[in-house]
Amino acid sequence: MMTSDDENASVAAIAKSVGDLDQSAKNEFWGLVRRTLVEVLGKSERDADTEIESLTERLDALSHDDALMIYHNSPIQVAANLAGVDGPLTAQQELAYDDIMNRGRPASERPTEKEVLRRPKDVSDFN
Repeated sequence: MMTSDDENASVAAIAKSVGDLDQSAKNEFWGLVRRTLVEVLGKSERDADTEIESLTERLDALSHDDALMIYHNSPIQVAANLAGVDGPLTAQQELAYDDIMNRGRPASERPTEKEVLRRPKDVSDFN
């Protein structure tokens, strides 16, 4: 089963520059970062929007190659960085993130709670 994080990495892996990324894929990525900031890491919607806007403005100032690197991270990695999280996620945060990443998928295609909680605990380990 391919997770949304895997799909995100595949999109970024085939792109040679930020310009190669489909705008809808970029919008989806930032939407996942925003939902993660709010629903997993407890930021207000306003703070999430401010953090994302600030980061995307900084990305605009980078070369296309450097800016592309952000899309090689998972939404939880980007959100955790923006929120100042450095270290393991709680079980509740892991489950909330998994819920975001698997919304709209049939239950038969979603990982079990046990599978989710067996994943790496440190946000730096997410791909």
